[in-house]
Amino acid sequence: MFDKKSDLFISSADKIFYRVLGILHRADQGNSLEEILSKIGLTASKLPPQGCIEFRKRWTHAGFEERLNGLGFKS
Repeated sequence: MFDKKSDLFISSADKIFYRVLGILHRADQGNSLEEILSKIGLTASKLPPQGCIEFRKRWTHAGFEERLNGLGFKS
């Protein structure tokens, strides 16, 4: 996944996963369950919050903010 040429997409219900994607500037490689279901033509009613687009966006952005603030990497 960390190969710069990778076109791998991953979904998770863990916020740390999306934070790491944000820190690594790889937000485009994460998908929520809601997005995956939408791509195959299914609707996502009654998903837990961890499966929703907003969850992915919130925690990916949090990771990106951590990167901007110099957090997430050891010197």
